[in-house]
Amino acid sequence: MGLSLKAWIAAIWGLGGVYLLILYSIVKLAPRAWEALDAEPGFIHWAVAIINLIFMLYVEGYRGFQKSFAPRTVARAHFLFRNPNWRDLSLGPFFCMGYYRMNRRPRIGIYALTVMMIFFILLLPLLPQPWRGALDLGVVIGLSYGIATLSFFTYHAFVRNDPRYSPEIPH
Repeated sequence: MGLSLKAWIAAIWGLGGVYLLILYSIVKLAPRAWEALDAEPGFIHWAVAIINLIFMLYVEGYRGFQKSFAPRTVARAHFLFRNPNWRDLSLGPFFCMGYYRMNRRPRIGIYALTVMMIFFILLLPLLPQPWRGALDLGVVIGLSYGIATLSFFTYHAFVRNDPRYSPEIPH
C-alpha cells in the first residue's frame, strides 16, 4: 500500500510523545516512591500505600488506561497514520491524547483530567515522606500498567492492523 514517510513520522511522533510523557513521569516519581521505604514507614503508611496501590491499579490502570485512554490514543495514532496532515503531525502527541479534533464529551473529560493532574502535581510535593511515597507508589504502578496497555493496543493497531476502537474524530 506504500504509505508515505509523513504517515510514519506522524504515528511515531504522536505515539512516541505519549510514551515519553508517561515514561518521564514514571522515572521522576519512582525514586520518591522508593525513598518512602528508606523513611521507615509504619503500619499506617504501609496500609495507605497498599490501599492506594490497589485503587490506582483499578482506577488509573484498568479504568483509565485500559478501558479509555490507551485504545483511544492508539486509534487516533492509527487514524493519523492513515490520514497524515501537517497540523496533526506537528501536534502529534496532543492529537493522539485528544486535546483537539475530538468529540466534545471525551475532550471535556481529557481537559478535566488534565486540570486534576496539575492540581495533584502541585499538591503532592507538599506532603512529607513517607506519605508522599505511599501515594507516588500507586501512581507509578498505574502508569506502568498504562504503558503495558498502550503497548498492547499499539501492537494490535500497527502490527496486526486491527485498531479495534474509534478515534472519536468529529464529522
